[in-house]
Amino acid sequence: MDTIEYTALKYYNSCISEECLYVGMLFNNLTTNTRIFKSIKNFKRLATFDDEISVDFFRDYLESIREEVENNIFNHNKEFNLSEYIKPFVNELRFSTIKTETTDDVNFIENITKLFLKFDYDKKHRLKKDTEKKYIKMVLKSSNINYTEEPIIGKHNESINFDLVTNDFGIKLFKFEEKELSRLIFTAKAWAYSAREMRNEKKTIFLYDIDILNSNKFDTIISILKEDAYKVMPVESGVDYITSKYS
Repeated sequence: MDTIEYTALKYYNSCISEECLYVGMLFNNLTTNTRIFKSIKNFKRLATFDDEISVDFFRDYLESIREEVENNIFNHNKEFNLSEYIKPFVNELRFSTIKTETTDDVNFIENITKLFLKFDYDKKHRLKKDTEKKYIKMVLKSSNINYTEEPIIGKHNESINFDLVTNDFGIKLFKFEEKELSRLIFTAKAWAYSAREMRNEKKTIFLYDIDILNSNKFDTIISILKEDAYKVMPVESGVDYITSKYS
């Protein structure tokens, strides 16, 4: 069993913006005293997110982080403190709250990276919904957040089946990739009604897998969900947001 600290690196296109792009994952294995830094390789989304950024400079900067933290002949005997390392990152580049997981899962680092850097992978290599949910639960556990998968009973004695329920939030995962959006409009309306009905019981957070650009149907679904939800967010941002509320 290895005990691994991990944190996500986020890029904000301004110091006051709340929108960000996840660009890296830093893992610190306390058991083996080794570090791994995974960063994006597909920079098209970065250029779209910030059309003024120098992609070459940013690529080199991410590489410099990897060279600095990963084990080499210059640092293999040096003690590494992850919390101290991430402190200076307070402007456009910021690390998320550090989480710690003790695991014997050989795919842990790869799959946590796929959870947060999803769009750096081809569709066929991304996490399936069940696997994605498994690792979301693992992140919540790493953050000492209690959750249940039991349904909540609505005001009409019906079962409302969130994917996960914490003390404060009801969390529902929406998968848009390769789905018929016309059908999801009606699903969104039903869930928006449930969010409104449960407003005094739980804050509903809808997490979705992908942004679909230039799609009126996608925009309609997001608009419907936002009307009554507490938050509507991409999965990686939403998981980070939820854990930050319990840190």
